[in-house]
Amino acid sequence: MDAASYIAIYLPIFILLFIVIMDIKVSNRVSLKNSRKRLCKKYACAEGELYKMNNEIITALIGKTCTITTGNSFAGTIIGKITKVADNWIEVETKKCTELVNMDYVIDVKVKQ
Repeated sequence: MDAASYIAIYLPIFILLFIVIMDIKVSNRVSLKNSRKRLCKKYACAEGELYKMNNEIITALIGKTCTITTGNSFAGTIIGKITKVADNWIEVETKKCTELVNMDYVIDVKVKQ
């Protein structure tokens, strides 16, 4: 087979894979925004703070054991005690180490009782 045959066969497959991957990224971004909207409606955030996690909400949870879900595919959930909240970062003390989580990527916070 020559190069033109390979291009005619494999190029449409690559284009379809690219479209599917981009669709998954867009749907993840939309679900992240929707979950933040629900959280802000629950805690009555101001209109301008609609898509940002509020520091006051997280500072109320200092000292409690929580499960933090992030939008990152590598570190999806972090279970530990919230020790400190500074600027846009949450310091979480887990069993193994102390982790810093950026609040821009936090989707959900669940308090363990």
